[in-house]
Amino acid sequence: MLLTEYDEELHINNEKDISYNKGLEQGRNEQLVESIKNLMTNLGLSAEDAMKSLGIEQANFDKYLKMM
Repeated sequence: MLLTEYDEELHINNEKDISYNKGLEQGRNEQLVESIKNLMTNLGLSAEDAMKSLGIEQANFDKYLKMM
């Protein structure tokens, strides 16, 4: 016997929140990549130096290099 109730509205709201947060994260990542490219172009920095200038943790360098 199932003793839990399915709340469709709650489920839909949770899915919306998840989608929104994924979109927000994607937008932030895209903006960081754009900032990295701008620093490389305008200041002649290497990708690594540009990421350091933006305060990106070195552990995340590969992630952004792949996005470029």
